[in-house]
Amino acid sequence: MEWRKNQGMFREKLLRILDNIEPQLVFFPDEDEAFPEPEYLVKDLYRFWRSNKKQLAFKRCNFWDSMEMVRKDKWVTYYPHVKIFKWQENLTYLPYLGFNRVTNYGKKKMVAKAVIKHYAYMDKKERERRYYELYKEKQKTFKGLLETPKLVKYTDPLRAPRT
Repeated sequence: MEWRKNQGMFREKLLRILDNIEPQLVFFPDEDEAFPEPEYLVKDLYRFWRSNKKQLAFKRCNFWDSMEMVRKDKWVTYYPHVKIFKWQENLTYLPYLGFNRVTNYGKKKMVAKAVIKHYAYMDKKERERRYYELYKEKQKTFKGLLETPKLVKYTDPLRAPRT
């Protein structure tokens, strides 16, 4: 929970590591996420690189119990999070805008056509912890969804249910 309060500072420290490298693109997935299959990611990257947008955000699909099944219902309200951005000098996350957006770039972003794979909910203990700790204020809204998920087989990141 302490990390959640300091996301901006955490991301800022990681960003400062890149000051001497100055990459063209920065890929920034969380530890429980994976980018879509390469053929889909390449298409989104090509669109992004040619655009005037500086942030590429992804909606996610939540894997549930295995790497083959994903949630089809609305598990939590989720907005696209920036996972890739174009580099420029003096970038900062402070003050933190949320959803991994780089503060210099504001809220404008391109949203990928493919989803990012989100594995946090595969493990029953982890999803229960998240439900009871992170979504305290939304437990009435999502009552029953923890026990009775609507699941479908994962096919590809264009047809996967987006959360």
